[in-house]
Amino acid sequence: MNNISIIIPTYNRSKILLKTLKALENQNYPKSNYEVIIADDGSSDDTNLQIEKFQSKTDLKIKYFKLNHVSSCHARNTAISNTKYELILTIDDDIITTANFIEEHVRFHKDCNFKKDVGVLGYTVWPPEWRVSSFMKYVIEKGPLYSYGLIKNELDLPFSYLYTSNFSINKAFLLENGMLDERFPKYFEDTELGYRLKKKGLKIFLNKKAVAYHYHPTSILSFMKRQELAGFYAVVFYLKHQELKNFLLPSDNKDTFWKDLVFEKLFKFKRISILDIKDKFYCDLIRYSYNNGLKKGLNSFKK
Repeated sequence: MNNISIIIPTYNRSKILLKTLKALENQNYPKSNYEVIIADDGSSDDTNLQIEKFQSKTDLKIKYFKLNHVSSCHARNTAISNTKYELILTIDDDIITTANFIEEHVRFHKDCNFKKDVGVLGYTVWPPEWRVSSFMKYVIEKGPLYSYGLIKNELDLPFSYLYTSNFSINKAFLLENGMLDERFPKYFEDTELGYRLKKKGLKIFLNKKAVAYHYHPTSILSFMKRQELAGFYAVVFYLKHQELKNFLLPSDNKDTFWKDLVFEKLFKFKRISILDIKDKFYCDLIRYSYNNGLKKGLNSFKK
C-alpha cells in the first residue's frame, strides 16, 4: 500500500524535466516503493535522448512513452493507464519537488487508511530563489492559479481544487469513475474531472507539507493570455455540465468589488490599503481576459 506511481506528461521541456527527475531521484522515500511514468506528448526537442541518458545513470524506476502530439490530457491518461501501483501522484514537467514530497502524499493516504475516495492536494509555490511579484503572489493565493488563500476547510476542498500539477489519488477510484476528458486539450480538464469525482464521493484534502516549486515564470500579460484560453475552454465545460452555469459563466458585474471596498471599509472607517487596490486591478484584468475567452468560445460553438 505504500507504493506509488508518479505521473509526468511532458512536451518540449527537456531541461526543466531533468530537474524534475533529479528532485524525484533525491526523495526521502525508498526508491523501491515508487516509479515514474513519463508520457511525452510528441516533443520535437531532445527529451527522449535526455531521458535515455538519465536512465543509464539512475536507479530510479522510469517508464517512458513517446506519443504523437495530441494534448497533455491525452499524455496524462496514457501514463495513468500504464501505472503499476494503487496510488497515483500526478505532477507537471515544470514541478520541482521537495525531499519529503512523496512521503507526505503517502502519509496523508495512510492516515486516511488508504480509502479509495480520498484525494490529496499538495502545496505548490514559486521557487524560493525567485523574486516574486505582487501579481505572482496574487494568482497563487487569491487568483485562479491555485487560490490557496481562499480555502475555508483544508479537510474538504471544493472540486475546483483538483490540480493535476500536485495531486494524488487512488487509481481504482479514478478508473471506476472516468479519467480526464480529452475534449479539453488545455485548461479545465482537471477541474472537470474534480467535478465528476466529487459527485461520486471524492474527498479532497490539502497537505501543505507536500511542497513543490512551480518553475513556470508568469507575468500579467502571459497570465491574461492564459485566462483567455481558460475562458474559451470553460465553454466546453459548460456544454457538458450546464448546471454549472453560474460557476463557469460568471456575470461581469464590476461594481461588486468597489461596493465592498468603499462601503465596507471607507464608510466603516477601515483603512483601504494599496494591496486592496492592487487586488482589484488584478481581479479586473483576469476577469476581462476570461470573459473575452468566454465570448470567443460561445461564438465558436454556436457555429
